[in-house]
Amino acid sequence: MTERGRETSQNTSDDLLAQMLEVLQGMNENLRNLNRSVAPGPGSLSQAGSET
Repeated sequence: MTERGRETSQNTSDDLLAQMLEVLQGMNENLRNLNRSVAPGPGSLSQAGSET
């Protein structure tokens, strides 16, 4: 019985880690996009204005 409880607890931990990983990857992608749009370049100010 205790082993079954441990497995369930382990599965819950794995699910939580998978969710956290998914969130972090999404945040990372958002930050990269933000960084790309803020990065200085030719006409970057006009691009930022037209995107928002």
